[in-house]
Amino acid sequence: MTEQVRGTPSHYSTITYRSTLSPCAARKMGKIHRSGPPRRLLTREYLHVNVNERYLEMMNFEELNEKTRGYMLTEFEAEEASGNPYRGERLSAAGRAAFPDLMRQAIQTGNEQSLRSALMKSAYWNPTETYVRDGIARTRNINLHQAVEQLSLSEFNTWYVRGLTKRLMDEGVRSCQAYRGETPKWEPGECAAHEGQIFSVEDIYKGHRVKYWPKPGNPDALSIPFTPGCHHTIRRVE
Repeated sequence: MTEQVRGTPSHYSTITYRSTLSPCAARKMGKIHRSGPPRRLLTREYLHVNVNERYLEMMNFEELNEKTRGYMLTEFEAEEASGNPYRGERLSAAGRAAFPDLMRQAIQTGNEQSLRSALMKSAYWNPTETYVRDGIARTRNINLHQAVEQLSLSEFNTWYVRGLTKRLMDEGVRSCQAYRGETPKWEPGECAAHEGQIFSVEDIYKGHRVKYWPKPGNPDALSIPFTPGCHHTIRRVE
């Protein structure tokens, strides 16, 4: 059960009740908890404290430093200048317009968590999306938090992998290893199967977005992240 809490920072505006009580009763009894670790008793005042706490839960990008960020930004700007840069399909017109600058900021000084916070605005997202099931086109509401989580993680990780592989090629490193940067809540079997595998740095560099972009993509091609929301990234193998 969730409730929108007025007057809180946007990235803390939705909270989850672990209690089976109604939101009102749970609030009165002090049983409001954040979703996800660490579990602790929360009050409305606490939601304003430690705004940067979630940044401590970021993915473990082992070489996210000034040099790698420089490579990430160069690769990002090249795609932006290509005339066909990728944009998340769930983004609204306002979201697509805002995304390049938000991504640049995350690449230069932030991480997937800062990107998540920047994207947590309902105006940046379409309210619904169309999908096909059993050959029939259907419409469903977009879960804002899930959409933000998936895009922020996938995009920051995508540019980290792209920038790091370019750096490794320039440094003469030929191999890289897939590893989990963070323990996911759930993970598709096709993604988990790649844990610890060694890949050619050049192959991963060339596999940038190849599964899905430009459309229709090649679903059978090798690309890291392996799937949307994938928590696998890469490290160098000397």
